[in-house]
Amino acid sequence: MAELDGITLPDDLFWTDEYSAAWSPVAQTVQHTASGALEIEASQLQAGRPITLQGGVDHAWIDRQTVAALYATTEDPAKTMTLSLADSRQFTVRWRHHEQPPLEAHPIQPVDIPDDSDPYQVKLKLMEI
Repeated sequence: MAELDGITLPDDLFWTDEYSAAWSPVAQTVQHTASGALEIEASQLQAGRPITLQGGVDHAWIDRQTVAALYATTEDPAKTMTLSLADSRQFTVRWRHHEQPPLEAHPIQPVDIPDDSDPYQVKLKLMEI
C-alpha cells in the first residue's frame, strides 16, 4: 500500500522521473586553473531528488476526498512528510512549491456538483529531503 503522510495513495501511481536525465545523485564542477591544470570537484547530493507521482486517464485515480486531504498538506510550505511506496521503499519528502502547482488534480468526468467519491487524475510533485 502506498501512502503520503498517512493518506492512502493508489499503488499504481507512476514515478515519472525515477531515472530522469534531469537529476543525478552526483554534483560535479570542472574548471581549468590558471596554470592550465584540470580541477574536478565532485560530491554526492544528499537531498533534492524529484519524486513525481502521476496517474493516468485509465489508472491510479484518487477520489475527491483524498485530493482534498492531499491539497491540505500543500498549505504548509515547510511540511515534511513520509512517502511509502507499494514496494516498501520510504522517503522523507516535501512538496516542490518552486514548481507550481505542486499538486495537480483533474476530474475524470467533470460534473456540476462534485461528490467526495468522484475520481480524479493526479500529479504529485515531491522532492526527497
